[in-house]
Amino acid sequence: MELKKIQQEFYQVLLNSNLANNNDFNLLIKSANNLTPNQGIDIYRGTIIGQLHRVMQGIYPVCCKLVGDSFFNFTVAKYIDNNPGISPDLGNYGANFPDFLQSFEPISQLPYLADVARLELGYQLVFNGQKDNKLDIQDLANIPQEQWNNIIFHLPKNRFLLESNYPIDRIWEVNQPDYQGEGVVNLNEGNSQILIWRQDYQMRLDLPNQEQWQFIKCLADNQPLEVICNQLENGGYLLSELVQKGWITGFSLSY
Repeated sequence: MELKKIQQEFYQVLLNSNLANNNDFNLLIKSANNLTPNQGIDIYRGTIIGQLHRVMQGIYPVCCKLVGDSFFNFTVAKYIDNNPGISPDLGNYGANFPDFLQSFEPISQLPYLADVARLELGYQLVFNGQKDNKLDIQDLANIPQEQWNNIIFHLPKNRFLLESNYPIDRIWEVNQPDYQGEGVVNLNEGNSQILIWRQDYQMRLDLPNQEQWQFIKCLADNQPLEVICNQLENGGYLLSELVQKGWITGFSLSY
């Protein structure tokens, strides 16, 4: 059997205990004298599955807190069964977890949980992302006036935008270890529009208002300033607000 084929079968057996009785594969296993091939594989399986559970708890601590350790571990076990890892970076393993939760029937009574998971995933991605540059005001001032309408302003490259029908920012906030205050969240508080980014090394979870959010979405689509101002009545004022908040970190010109 080719090495690649052996590696693929070993990987499948590790993640699926129902395949452990593959006699042809077991013949390739050289176990310790006091262990059967299945017992030897079980040791590897327990180590890998345990590590994946710890990774998921590290990325999604609020989700874990909301449903409890036992149910979270049950959910992660089902996720592992359906999502074999393909990245050498364990930090990327849980990237499909929010979508998995969206259609996971046992949590159908918690419709906000998938979006909480998306928030936690976005926070993790930004936390581990690269530091952004700051907007160079002098370079911007040097742009000739006749080219102003062609300016495309850029949001931080290391960002995560998230919309939800639920107040997931509040759910996330009240479940932080250092939170002090009332821990009850009214799901009827309204929707969430969240910009997750990093200001130098400080994590930011900002809540733009509706007009600011519309401007941000235009920037995310790389629309020139002229196009944005034709869509939004207060485009110039909103641009000033976004610059002051640090949400714009660069610009380019469209031709």
